[in-house]
Amino acid sequence: MIGEMKSRVILAGSLLSVLTIVPRPGSTEEESPHSKLRLDYHIALTEAEAPLIQLGEFYDSKLDELATQFQADGNLEGLIAVKAERKKFREKPTEITDQYPDLKKLQSIYLDAKGPREAASLQSVLEVTQLYQEHLNTLIGELTKAGELERAVAVRDELQMTQERLDELEKKAELLLPAHGLRSPVDEPNWEELTRLFESDSITPAELTAGQGGGSDYRDLPPTPGILIGIELQYSDFRGFDTVRGIRPIFLTKSGRKEGETIRGNKKGRPRNVIARKGYAISQIEVFGDNTAIRRAKITFARIAGTQLDLSDTYDSGWHGDYDDGSFSNCSSDGRFVVGVEGVSGLGIGTIRFLLTGE
Repeated sequence: MIGEMKSRVILAGSLLSVLTIVPRPGSTEEESPHSKLRLDYHIALTEAEAPLIQLGEFYDSKLDELATQFQADGNLEGLIAVKAERKKFREKPTEITDQYPDLKKLQSIYLDAKGPREAASLQSVLEVTQLYQEHLNTLIGELTKAGELERAVAVRDELQMTQERLDELEKKAELLLPAHGLRSPVDEPNWEELTRLFESDSITPAELTAGQGGGSDYRDLPPTPGILIGIELQYSDFRGFDTVRGIRPIFLTKSGRKEGETIRGNKKGRPRNVIARKGYAISQIEVFGDNTAIRRAKITFARIAGTQLDLSDTYDSGWHGDYDDGSFSNCSSDGRFVVGVEGVSGLGIGTIRFLLTGE
């Protein structure tokens, strides 16, 4: 079981929930994980776009009523104008006419209602597509692990096309969402302030440490100022369970993504990248482990907001690793940027502690 896809999107005051349960590799072709995931994605897109579609249908019906009225009044030019509006409003922005007051009023009502709904719909489509991208990435790992390489390559190709679609959606959203009081999809860190903190050595360890295992000390900081946006997890078997045995931090710097110098812990596992959506960064890691090493991990991401993280806007990766025994512990940034990690490691990962900006 890859898990559940859950997305909650607020559209015109209604809460729509999309729930997808994706079967493990080995299903029939008709019920394969890829085809089921793709179907659920298109269903979610339809729900995300529903308010805008419904508004268009309502506008079209009102135009039809106005056309009937103009025809009954013998108003040829008005009837032609309405029919032209019905034909073009789906293809390009409506241009308000002053010639026919009834048509002008209807156009104004439609345009006033369209803007906010278009922005909300775009925001929801963006969120649904981000979720789809994450599940495609997870599915690649599951199929590869199961030895279904052809399917894994097909999913990888779709993942690349999905990324291109996301890039287009984000560009459009950066212009449209703020104009309607919605948050821009991608916020950049305040690099100037982050650089100042690095240069003044204002980096402090988090109060809590995830894990209770042993090993040798390690410390990972990017060579230039950056924030932790992902972790490369290394999987291997432990007592018949799939467990997290190694990590490599992934940072976002002003010049792009940078990986940590080396893998901490087991360097010969099966890698899987757990990376934040654009505009988000790691705020917490929760783990289960024993007094030897961490066995299972869940990562929480929070929205980037200038010089800190917005903890009111978060999501998590779900649990990675099947081993469900051991003690729970966690490490949190408390809303500050995670700019490095430290801890102890050996054959596995003993502990993880964040290095944070500020006091």
